[in-house]
Amino acid sequence: MKIKKLKNITPKIRIPRTLSPKSWKHEASGTQGNVTLFGVNIFSCGWKLTGKTARVQHPNHGHDFKFPVYSVDIDGSQKEFAAGQMNHSVWSFFLPKY
Repeated sequence: MKIKKLKNITPKIRIPRTLSPKSWKHEASGTQGNVTLFGVNIFSCGWKLTGKTARVQHPNHGHDFKFPVYSVDIDGSQKEFAAGQMNHSVWSFFLPKY
């Protein structure tokens, strides 16, 4: 009996792309419900997770954080940003550098 060799099968795993701190700039910070981004109160928009994450740095202290990247539709235009809480009550928002 002849045994067939199986091809090396590697499962495809989707790993979220993490972007470096140099790819993101701090744009705004504030308490929930009180941050203007892209000219609108960003908390009034429907955020959608993109599956990406961003490594960002605290704008004053340089500590590293890893935040999810979101997209929003503002007046028919898709915008991306990274956001998260850097302390108990303050949200920080980062935009990609191009």
